[in-house]
Amino acid sequence: MGQQQLFLVTLGALAVAIGILVGLQIRDSRSVQANQDALVHDVTTIASRALEWYRKPVQFGGGSRNWTRLTSAPDPLAVLQLPQTTPNGKFKIAPGASGGITITGVGLEDGDGDGKPVTVVLTITDFKPGNVAFSSR
Repeated sequence: MGQQQLFLVTLGALAVAIGILVGLQIRDSRSVQANQDALVHDVTTIASRALEWYRKPVQFGGGSRNWTRLTSAPDPLAVLQLPQTTPNGKFKIAPGASGGITITGVGLEDGDGDGKPVTVVLTITDFKPGNVAFSSR
């Protein structure tokens, strides 16, 4: 084989290697985004169930517009009949500011390479329109 042919084979192998690396990077970034999207969906579902529970009278198994029974329970998610863990991550409900709640979802993917997984936090301060804060890390 001539030098030109060896150069072209080497160049082709290098192009294939670069293509594979770029493809892996794209796949990883999409995997992180998919995990974050799934966490947002799960946290929103938990918030919806929690708000339903909040409005329901105590006689029917609800909170009668008070978060205390939910946040003081050993497993608040069990009160809502929801699992603590899904294929997307782990979830918890904690007391929030102004008597509200904070729902935290911790995913499986490390979004920025810092060793910490994707985290989604939803805070409900009280049940009024506009009093919901959503953040993602």
